[in-house]
Amino acid sequence: MLLALLIAFLAVLGYLLDYFLDKQKHKNLRKWIAILGIILSLVIIGVNYLHQEQQIRDWEAKFESAQRGLDEIREQNKRLLSQNDSLGVQIKGVSEKLQPFMQIARSSYPALNEEEALAKLVTEILHVSRTLEQMQPKLILLTEKTKSWKDNNSLFHTIYFFDSQYSVPLKNISIEMKFDETILDAEGRIIDGALVMDSGSRMVIANDKRGFTFVTGLLIVGNEIMIQVISNEPLNITSKRLFP
Repeated sequence: MLLALLIAFLAVLGYLLDYFLDKQKHKNLRKWIAILGIILSLVIIGVNYLHQEQQIRDWEAKFESAQRGLDEIREQNKRLLSQNDSLGVQIKGVSEKLQPFMQIARSSYPALNEEEALAKLVTEILHVSRTLEQMQPKLILLTEKTKSWKDNNSLFHTIYFFDSQYSVPLKNISIEMKFDETILDAEGRIIDGALVMDSGSRMVIANDKRGFTFVTGLLIVGNEIMIQVISNEPLNITSKRLFP
């Protein structure tokens, strides 16, 4: 387009020179005008060349960017396909593991479709699991036996008693208690019963002096755990963790 305009410009310039300027009288002027026309033409050609070069570079940059984007899409597609294959294997594995439960669900609830039967079976399993968990032997704090008094030195003594909830032996016992005030000392031991068995009991006072951890290996039927805590102020339990 620019080249066509340049040719038209040179043609018009030649016509104007012939029409308005005499070849003999204005010989030098015609020459300088012709030279200026040539220079202007060269400038226009150079600008057009640079413009085309810039357009080529722009298109090359766009092509490279599009190529990179296409490569990224290909890589992403490969990753998605790999993930899809992995997910398919996982789904197949889960499906195989569910088959026995599906058979139980179909036989237990024949009036329901597979999805509803499996959901109902899961509900029943969770209910049984919670029931069994609640029936597990646990260590409990005997709050009705807790005692506290102030001695002649204005120190507070608090005694806590712990026992098995269902009167069954417990193993690997851990008692962790925290208070709202610091404690001076804490002592724990197994008491009561015709036979007292203490299998490696250990008391550890917390670093901030606001609690303790007591552990022992075994609590047999008929025995209890007694923990005595000494403090300068009355104690309120802020948290406790009992195991089992």
